[in-house]
Amino acid sequence: MDFFRRNRDELSQLSKAEAELFNYTLRYMHLVKNMTIRDFAQTNFVSTSTVLRFVRKLGFNGWSDFLESVRASEESSRKPLIPDILNDDSYYNDYLKNIIEAVKVLTINSSKMEYFDQIMSHFPNIFILSRGLSSEVGAYACHLLKAIGYDVEILKHDYELYSVMRRIKREDM
Repeated sequence: MDFFRRNRDELSQLSKAEAELFNYTLRYMHLVKNMTIRDFAQTNFVSTSTVLRFVRKLGFNGWSDFLESVRASEESSRKPLIPDILNDDSYYNDYLKNIIEAVKVLTINSSKMEYFDQIMSHFPNIFILSRGLSSEVGAYACHLLKAIGYDVEILKHDYELYSVMRRIKREDM
């Protein structure tokens, strides 16, 4: 059984020394899993009988039962956490449906494209300013505008902005 789930209820019953043993176990699970009861007691400056009382208060039958739980918990904590929803086949279908809907929403008719082109034809140069998380959005917008033939520059850093300030004109966007 998982060490963390098993010991939730028993924690309030621990003495100060036993609570320190529990904290040591949590902090150094990777070491505790290979220790003998004597090594554990010596490391924590307590007697083996104190360790046995601690182990029994946590609900284990003995040291080997305790170690088995610590090993299992330590192993499970190393595994990557993958949400269960990713293993569900319906998740993939829903994801594809969302992509199809997004493409439908983003589909632009020719009149909107002509109107956009009419507005943008007044601006010979387009400068996109982006910083932080918006830099990815700015890079994508720059890529799209370049793909349809506009003269676009993306400015991500301060030195690029200072350089452009000398070249920018009133009719630029």
